[in-house]
Order: sequence, then C-alpha cells, then structure tokens
Amino acid sequence: MIPLPGPKLPPAKRRILIIDDNSGVRATLERYIKLIGHDVVLTKSGEEGLRLLEGSAPDLILLDISMPESDGLAILRTLHDKYADLRVIMLADTADIPKAHIALNCGAGDYITKPVDLPAIKRLLQIHLPNR
Repeated sequence: MIPLPGPKLPPAKRRILIIDDNSGVRATLERYIKLIGHDVVLTKSGEEGLRLLEGSAPDLILLDISMPESDGLAILRTLHDKYADLRVIMLADTADIPKAHIALNCGAGDYITKPVDLPAIKRLLQIHLPNR
C-alpha cells in the first residue's frame, strides 16, 4: 500500500534568545522573528542571558559580541562549555575578521554584522535551528 500524503504541518515554533545591549536591535529582531513565527526572549546582558538559561534553554541564541557589561566572546565560551549543543549566532557592530574567526572557533555557528539584514537572519535561523 502506498501511503497518502497527510496535511502539511506548519513549521515548528522555536524559542530564540536575543542578548544585545542595544534596545533598537533587540526590538527590530524581536518583531521580525515573531513575524516569521518564533517565540522570542530578550535580555540586554550576557549575565542575564546565562541566568535565563538555567530555567529553560532556547533553541538558538543571537548574541552581541561586544556589550558594555559583557564580553560576548566570554559569554560564548561559557555557553559552549555548559551547553555544547546550543546554537549561537554572533551579532557584531563591524566586520572584524579576527573576532569572527575567534567566535567561530569558540563554538558560534555563524557571525553577522549590524545593522542586521532581516532576510539574512531568516536564512541563518533556517540553517541553524535544529529539526524537530
């Protein structure tokens, strides 16, 4: 017997944690990521982001590489040590190739510069979100 195709299910809703000190960047990313169908959690510091992970891990983190109170690379290293399977995309103010290389070697899945190209964010989410 040949199985009949069932109804097409909508893509699974995922939980994205955005860690960025810039409220405008957080708001823009939040609106867009919700628009494409995901849940969003926001924080302005790496330390608060780490505390939020203690309750429930997101499916992916967008992490600012340079924040006044947090070194994004140090936060990335902590994330990679404690949550090795957690996907992280780094956000940066400039295209700093040495920092991007360090971030990728420390466990980041990708690196994108600001201002963030929203269609590029959508592509990165499609690439890096785990399939369920």
